[in-house]
Amino acid sequence: MNKTSFWNEDKTSGALWGAGLVAAALLIGGSFWPGWQLNSTAAKMANERAETAVVKVLAPICADNFLRSASTEQMAAYAAKQNYNRGDDIAKVVKLDGKEISDYSLKSACDGEVQKRLEADKAKQAQKN
Repeated sequence: MNKTSFWNEDKTSGALWGAGLVAAALLIGGSFWPGWQLNSTAAKMANERAETAVVKVLAPICADNFLRSASTEQMAAYAAKQNYNRGDDIAKVVKLDGKEISDYSLKSACDGEVQKRLEADKAKQAQKN
């Protein structure tokens, strides 16, 4: 019976198969190697970093505007709400470029800044008394 081997006696054929398998492994494995990424992934990461930087810059400005502009009724409504709903009250009071804040991360960061400042004011009042 004549059986032909997958790796036959021809050295050239074996070398070509080996090179092809190595190339396929590099294509598949190399795309998951740390540091290698597509341009679209890099662009997405850059956008996320830019948005985070903008939120870090705008959050203190937003908090200042809210604390300065909010009426006593608005502050009472803000204080009465749960943490996750406070951003909506801030967005109603604070306008950026004449528009209501719609970005959740900015609302959340602004709420965090407002909370820090309100707690700092409470601590100052407690020290005075």
